[in-house]
Amino acid sequence: MIATPGPGWLTILLALAVLAAEFVWARRLLDRLKREGERIRHAVFPSADHAPTHDAGVNRA
Repeated sequence: MIATPGPGWLTILLALAVLAAEFVWARRLLDRLKREGERIRHAVFPSADHAPTHDAGVNRA
């Protein structure tokens, strides 16, 4: 399902979420995937809190 078009990654994440309800290793893996997903999302789509301002470097007197 990963090599062909379709919901491969979604299916894997849903199955991992089901396993995480019962197994500690699956919970750890799911938590790590969530952290990495957030890190990648912030790298690709920086939030307004971390965006540089337009007047950076302008001296105001």
